Amino acid sequence: MKILLIVLLLFTTVSLQAEDYKKLAKNPKNPIAVLETTQGDIIIELYKENAPETVKNFIDLAIGEKEYYNYKNRKKEKGKFYNGIIFHRVIPNFMIQAGDPTGTGSGGPGYKFNDEINADSLGLDKLKVKDADFVTRMYPPHIIQKYLNKSVKELYESLGYKYITNVKSVAPRKGSVAMANAGPDSNGSQFFINEVDTPWLDGKHTVFGHVIKGSDIVSKIANTKANESNKPLKDVKIKRIRIIE
Repeated sequence: MKILLIVLLLFTTVSLQAEDYKKLAKNPKNPIAVLETTQGDIIIELYKENAPETVKNFIDLAIGEKEYYNYKNRKKEKGKFYNGIIFHRVIPNFMIQAGDPTGTGSGGPGYKFNDEINADSLGLDKLKVKDADFVTRMYPPHIIQKYLNKSVKELYESLGYKYITNVKSVAPRKGSVAMANAGPDSNGSQFFINEVDTPWLDGKHTVFGHVIKGSDIVSKIANTKANESNKPLKDVKIKRIRIIE
């Protein structure tokens, strides 16, 4: 009888917790990801309409439905990919990054997929390069000179970015969860969570979610003591990711 009561209480707690998380979401139809870390929980609303393929990839890796390359046994397999993975890059007043099974910043799931970014919905088709100080500060004059009177979208397209129009993109701002990459269409498993607004990343990273609870945990991780490569001196891990549909 006692065992049954404990089970019922646990079920009720989880159910109420899931219901509460849904109430925090901008769209209650969106899935919720609960990142249980060694520093505390980060609750994320996933934008399945804004970045459907990216969200699916994240969920499938989290719950063990997608095959990936295991660096340890050098085989392809399925499993809960993110369990035990560390935050390998943390920068105060910027972001925290995870999703690399090697912990070096250069690893991934053994495959790549395309960005899901609509530059027009971010206003990059209207914003002139000459008016975008974050762009003029980022690139040397010989790259942007002929694009000064053109749009930021046109500049980025010249650098290899390809944009789509069938989704409405969300800008990377404080609390945003976005795919980390090594350039256009190089997404895999790595992602970052913004501690602050990052307008200079507009149009370069697929934003697929937003922190709805646990922003204090994001800041706590971002301010973890790290080495010169921004890797925490003491591992901060994702213990597991729970998905609430």
